Amino acid sequence: MMIVLTVLAAATLLTVARAQNAAPLLISDHALDCGAAVDRAVAATNGHLLSVRPSAGECVISILRRGDSGRPHKVIIRVDPRASARDADQNRGRRSR
Repeated sequence: MMIVLTVLAAATLLTVARAQNAAPLLISDHALDCGAAVDRAVAATNGHLLSVRPSAGECVISILRRGDSGRPHKVIIRVDPRASARDADQNRGRRSR
């Protein structure tokens, strides 16, 4: 019984040591924040948000908007939120000068 516990303890310590030395698995440098991109897309299309999901570093935004005939149709917009955030930061910098 004591041997089994010793082996389990050694295996646990080895696993913890490997986890501490391993490089973290990063899907991206930071989590995507699609909130501001969604607000801009909904305002620009004058529609209603159907869904938003991150995909390959972009926010995929689905919007339902009324067409010219009055019949609603779906619009899908892909936005890079990091570029949008940089643009907003640059615009804020211009306004404050």
